[in-house]
Amino acid sequence: MARASGPFLCVTASGTVGKLLTACAWKGVPYVRRWYRPRNPRTPKQVAHRGRFLELNDGWRYLYPEEKELWTLCQKGVR
Repeated sequence: MARASGPFLCVTASGTVGKLLTACAWKGVPYVRRWYRPRNPRTPKQVAHRGRFLELNDGWRYLYPEEKELWTLCQKGVR
């Protein structure tokens, strides 16, 4: 269900109305577009990629706080 705050598209709106319209914002600019069914092709490459992210997430979860802090400090210069 779509939610609007103020007149439609004047302040904020988000959500989908009856698989017809989707209201959202891009870089703070509200807009409405035609609804489309999100694609999720479960190709072997995509499944493997998602699996790798799950493994990395599990690895991060079990690090000691000192190790997490070191990784965080190292990645600050990468951005």
